[in-house]
Amino acid sequence: MVQLSFGDTDSNYRMGAAEVFQISGLPRSGEVLLSVLDQQKRPLGTMTLSLSEGAVIDAVTGEDGIGHIMLREDTEVLPLSFSLTDSGSIQCGLWLTKPEFTEQQWNKEQKAGNN
Repeated sequence: MVQLSFGDTDSNYRMGAAEVFQISGLPRSGEVLLSVLDQQKRPLGTMTLSLSEGAVIDAVTGEDGIGHIMLREDTEVLPLSFSLTDSGSIQCGLWLTKPEFTEQQWNKEQKAGNN
């Protein structure tokens, strides 16, 4: 399960069989806390995502462990990948090709609920 926290909002998402899911409604700037949780909802790893708008699209993990995500003003969909390492850290990257999200896939991987 993945949990995203920003402002007063905590949202949990179940991972699908392909471990791919779509999230909407994130802020275009500011910080979001991403946590990978085990079945008992204990954190396996966490990462702060720093979102900002700029002239290019990019996503990298900084030396500080923060995922720096930049998107253009006209960006509507941003395909990102996250990897949980054995040490519990999370690495962030930008997918160069957009994964296909079919309606059927999305129905199977619906949002698990809010806390």
